[in-house]
Amino acid sequence: MGILIHDAASYRRPDVVRAHFSLRGDVAIQSVATGSPAYNLGIRQNDTLASVMGIDVEALANSGEKTWERAARINRMLEEPGPEGLVHIARADDQGPATSFELEPVELCASRFELQSGNSKAAADGERVLVGDSFPAFAYSTPKFAAALAHEMAHNLLGHLDHFETYGRRGGRVRKSERDADRLMPWLLYNAGYDPRAAVEFMREWGPRHGGGILRKRTHDGWDERVDLIEAELPRIEAVATDGKADWQIHFVPMLKEEG
Repeated sequence: MGILIHDAASYRRPDVVRAHFSLRGDVAIQSVATGSPAYNLGIRQNDTLASVMGIDVEALANSGEKTWERAARINRMLEEPGPEGLVHIARADDQGPATSFELEPVELCASRFELQSGNSKAAADGERVLVGDSFPAFAYSTPKFAAALAHEMAHNLLGHLDHFETYGRRGGRVRKSERDADRLMPWLLYNAGYDPRAAVEFMREWGPRHGGGILRKRTHDGWDERVDLIEAELPRIEAVATDGKADWQIHFVPMLKEEG
């Protein structure tokens, strides 16, 4: 639908957040993507979200739950259209009573991207790419940072967590999944308009500091081996690329495959 939300209750000073953004409630539109279904209907940043699918969002908070959990629950509701394929929301701005909307979502991305406070890691959970606010790659160039996100997004695109639930993590499956995520990085970068070699450059900057030596995870190859795996994909991308796109769903061959 093209919107992100945030919950003032999850901040240390909810009253300051509400005042700063002129909110009429806790749950608000944090950003709206230009040209998205929400944007085209007139929903804008800092509108207060009054209800989702007919449920008052202020009534969704449960006693004893962590402050971020209401926003997570609302996000799930926003991603589950009703039987007619529409999401019903009501927004309140500072101009008057709440206004109702029917949004017809469009499919754009297999992952949601979220920033986490107090964390220095990047991870994927099957639906989201989670990036800590002190993740070291924030200091890298934009293409290299995109490469880091591409690695995590690759896990979601390739369904690795579902695979582990079905077949388990033993037998080298986790290492194969990491190899596949590395190998898919340049494909995703190329399709996003970046030089696919940014995946190599990212690994060369990241690896010696964070992914090498005796302290590296046993589920990952050494960073120099990971560079070799990524570089091996570059001529394959060049061989199949057409009009600035390389169809990885047809041409990428994963190492981690379905097992009987």
